[in-house]
Amino acid sequence: MPIRELSFVSQDPILSVPYTRYRVRLNAASDDLPRELGTLARSLKWKHKTAILADIPNCPILSPVPLARQDDRYVIIDEESINLAEPRYDRYLFQACNFALYKAFQSAPKIDRLRQRIYSPERVTTDGMESQRYLKFDFIRDWNQHLVLVLDFANEYRSQLTIDELKSLKPGDRLIHSYDGKVCEFVRDEEKTISTPLSALGNKSVIDYHRQKGNLNDELLNSLDPSTPAVTVKYKNSGKRDFEASHMPQLLRKIYDREDVENIFFNKQLLPIGEKVEKAIASIKFLNGKHRFHLHGTPVKFSESLRAPRNLQNFKQGSRAKNLDFGKGVFLYPAAGMNAHKLLEKPEEIRAYILYPQSWESDARRYTGDLKSEIQKFGINLKRVDRPYDLLIKSK
Repeated sequence: MPIRELSFVSQDPILSVPYTRYRVRLNAASDDLPRELGTLARSLKWKHKTAILADIPNCPILSPVPLARQDDRYVIIDEESINLAEPRYDRYLFQACNFALYKAFQSAPKIDRLRQRIYSPERVTTDGMESQRYLKFDFIRDWNQHLVLVLDFANEYRSQLTIDELKSLKPGDRLIHSYDGKVCEFVRDEEKTISTPLSALGNKSVIDYHRQKGNLNDELLNSLDPSTPAVTVKYKNSGKRDFEASHMPQLLRKIYDREDVENIFFNKQLLPIGEKVEKAIASIKFLNGKHRFHLHGTPVKFSESLRAPRNLQNFKQGSRAKNLDFGKGVFLYPAAGMNAHKLLEKPEEIRAYILYPQSWESDARRYTGDLKSEIQKFGINLKRVDRPYDLLIKSK
């Protein structure tokens, strides 16, 4: 059997994904515009239940649906239609694909969007440890603009005991909520107890907070010792600042690293390649069935056969070997590709801050002008700031 990647190609190329790029002005002043823009995009994404994205480097919002001209958070000051399928928008297209995959697997017991993991209900236990399988994935595009879904399977290992029963934690240990599967990090034990009223919780204790949220069943609630010290944990969120919070050790379990897992148990959880292939194909059949994977209403179906790697021939060493992919089926040696101004991936814009001695100003400006012209041949805009400085250092 030939060696193949555990990946699957869309049956049709992805050539058109209509989006609108909205340039917005935030109503509230902020010293962290990228973070606020990301927060706004996430809020709009969950409101409209579609992949609304933040173009952090350039500050617009990208949306497949019309947005209100203004609300209490922003005002739209400009808009233009774009095609998210153009190669320059690949990073945003893949974010939209991630969102589509999460929606397809929304019945999964747990989805970790930060680490791109979709968890299976399959669990295996041994000697106080539990293993849960998850699907890992990534998206790329091939030279013909087909979407490629790359799959793999791995396992997460966690304690069956809560951390008040373990009593062997160190800062940075990863923890998981026993009630909703969210992940955090252990920071420290607190002097305050789980029954201490906290201003951050509206003068409620962590017991009161989790009882109101429905995270405590009657059996656990009746067994709690109110004098148990609370713990401080840290949460990491993509696009947001880390933050710390008080928590109940009775609702947290430790996630084990590979070195903490006994080899015999670890090896039993590893999937043979044949079984991985079967599970991967089953995942693709699930997506294709009932058109579960779609980009803003357009169904995308994948081949149910594994993608075969390209038949690369005449792969030679040396500076003139034509084995570099410059995109759109163009394979050249390095100098030829650069001379033809071809690039497989490229940014829309490069921002440069150029310093030079005052006496070199005319030469420097001429050089940066030529540099901008050369970079524009690749379809990239050079946005530069020229700044001369004085070489003379004066001593007091």
